[in-house]
Amino acid sequence: MGLDQYAYSIAAEYLKDQPDTDFVLGDPDRGKQLKFAQWRKHPALEGYMERLYRAKGGKQDIFNCCSVRITLDDLDDLEIHVVDQTLPYTKGFFFGSDQPEDRHQDFTFIQDARRLLQEGKAVWYRSLW
Repeated sequence: MGLDQYAYSIAAEYLKDQPDTDFVLGDPDRGKQLKFAQWRKHPALEGYMERLYRAKGGKQDIFNCCSVRITLDDLDDLEIHVVDQTLPYTKGFFFGSDQPEDRHQDFTFIQDARRLLQEGKAVWYRSLW
């Protein structure tokens, strides 16, 4: 057990009528999503994404198995926090601890997510623990 974190993309049309948080893909649509990033026990990123989720209106009491859509503005903000090393300190029973290599993975995610958004895809983050 532990914190598993993922980033996905899909053609934007599949989420066009969905909210920015806690959206649901129909069963046939799930096969059209692409998982393009994955982290294992990166609690600072989890804390950042939970704050983003709340800012976008997420209502779940516990940020577990929740989805939050990512925009170019969100990526710009995230990049500032990664560069400045100011992602929020976050802890949880199953979260583990951040590792130096997480920064490289964060930058790769930001770059890939920007490219996918520019290609007309929707991008989102989801985690479970």
